[in-house]
Amino acid sequence: MAQKLMQIAMHRLEKEFYQILSANKEYLNPESVSSRSSHLTRSLSSNSDDEGDVGSDNEIRVAGDSISEVERLSALAMSDLKLIADSMISCGYGKECIKIYRIIRISIVDEALHRLGIKRWTSSQINRMNPEALEHNISKWIDSAKIAVRTLFRGERFLCDHVFSANETLREVMFF
Repeated sequence: MAQKLMQIAMHRLEKEFYQILSANKEYLNPESVSSRSSHLTRSLSSNSDDEGDVGSDNEIRVAGDSISEVERLSALAMSDLKLIADSMISCGYGKECIKIYRIIRISIVDEALHRLGIKRWTSSQINRMNPEALEHNISKWIDSAKIAVRTLFRGERFLCDHVFSANETLREVMFF
């Protein structure tokens, strides 16, 4: 009976984790998270305690007067995701949590890479390009890759490190 209740609870947490990730794509996009990461770090760590009371009104007023509504919503979503991930991991459901996280975040990263002009090419497509077109594309890819590393991957790393802060192994697994 207890095992069945645990499964039901974990299934509910999986759904909630998925829903928060999906519903907050706008607030958790890697570029925005990256640009706010230092501010959010102060926000998320200023008043955190053992109860995980992140996102309280006291905490929203950080490093000055207050943070924007987008930053507040982002901080609240990140706090909720962390609490759910911590619960799932502590109950032995880390793999399920990672699976959901990856499904949602990979689509967001792919979309951001596409906006930067990076798309998937097959070797045959590249081989068919004339040298000038290839050189032009390589130049664009390098510029886009620099932006991706500076903002996109930095933001993803920040979000992942926060959500999975309770388990270093899972944090590292997310980037392999």
